[in-house]
Amino acid sequence: NIMQLIDSNRISDQICPVKVELSDIYSDFLFVTSPKEKLKIFADEISNTKSWTKESCYVIGNLYSLMQQHHKALTWFKRALMIDPEYEAALIISGNEYLELKSPSDAIFSYTAATSNFIKTNYFMFVELNPLNYRSFYSLASIYFLLDDLDQSIFFLKKAIKLE
Repeated sequence: NIMQLIDSNRISDQICPVKVELSDIYSDFLFVTSPKEKLKIFADEISNTKSWTKESCYVIGNLYSLMQQHHKALTWFKRALMIDPEYEAALIISGNEYLELKSPSDAIFSYTAATSNFIKTNYFMFVELNPLNYRSFYSLASIYFLLDDLDQSIFFLKKAIKLE
């Protein structure tokens, strides 16, 4: 039961050593459902045990985002992307952080990168990503709606609805 894990004192003992690859999903769950202290405990524990995995960078970024420290959050999400440029969750959440920082063009790039078949990395290599992630299309629709570009907004919303 996931709620029993949240109520436990040592959350990461039950998840991280065995399933570090799920810690990003778990931190998203904590972000949405729990008080800040639960995510802080989890981030502290994972940073002490698995500090330089893409998932641990993501968890720490999530904590900074929850604390409204969006520049620091973005730094940690970028670290996750340096470890794995194909890390779709980090691309999407980076877009969210760019929106918080009032940088829609960077947000569009992040969301587009998460939905594109190919993007350029810092090393000018191409990596293949999942074009079937409806969350990025929905986020792109939201940005274009805020920018009063209704045609683009509808275009991306239709793609999101089709994939969901």
